Amino acid sequence: MLLPDEATELRRAEARNPRRWLIVVLLSLVAAVVPVVVTLSTDGSLSHLLGRTEAVSATVDSVRAAGTCGRDDNTEYRVQVRWTLDGNPGRGDYLRCRNAPKEAASVEVWVGPDGQVHPDSPTTTLVGLTFLAFVLVVLVWSLGVRTIVPPSRRRRRLLAAGSRQLAQPVPVELLVGKKLRMRIAVPAQISGQERAVTVNPVLCAGDGSPPTTRLRPTMIGSYWLYLAPDNGSRRRSGLLVRGQRRCWIDFTPR
Repeated sequence: MLLPDEATELRRAEARNPRRWLIVVLLSLVAAVVPVVVTLSTDGSLSHLLGRTEAVSATVDSVRAAGTCGRDDNTEYRVQVRWTLDGNPGRGDYLRCRNAPKEAASVEVWVGPDGQVHPDSPTTTLVGLTFLAFVLVVLVWSLGVRTIVPPSRRRRRLLAAGSRQLAQPVPVELLVGKKLRMRIAVPAQISGQERAVTVNPVLCAGDGSPPTTRLRPTMIGSYWLYLAPDNGSRRRSGLLVRGQRRCWIDFTPR
């Protein structure tokens, strides 16, 4: 059964969930703001997003390599263009990653009040910026859910099952011991056949250290496994014991 200090540690870890979700929310806000800040750091970007630029037909004067861009180290080009707006000639340049126009080609660009050149329309820029921010927010939430939800479910299962009488111990062999995942050789009476299964440590203690859900000791070798009662769930909780070392685990036996 769960010892009182073990149950207390599990409840303490569960009580930290609101703070964890708050961190996810804050990181989501940062992820949404970063693309906007990076874009607005470019001269004339705010005016362009607000629609204060004018579309003109420009002629490409020159195209020069200016470095690399993208994850595949594609060539970035500096495109020099000239145009006439309201009878006044203008000249400027912009950067293009791959697919640069040819010299003397006619291109549509957007010119700002101070002569900044933008190769994409305000709508295209805004849609791209919104999409990038959305993708980053989704990535943050996906990582947050994967980090918070499964461990929380394991702790709740253990709190529900660990207070009941455990089964008689069976010998198991811990094949690999890591902080987050371990593999044990489970005998046939548990899994139907003797095989190795992956287990997730939930709470560990021993060798003079208090129970913790954070830093788990490296464990390998022979242990006694006390299974918690089967509640019909696909997952099972159990207790690995060797000497003074105890480690509650969560795994799928079949």
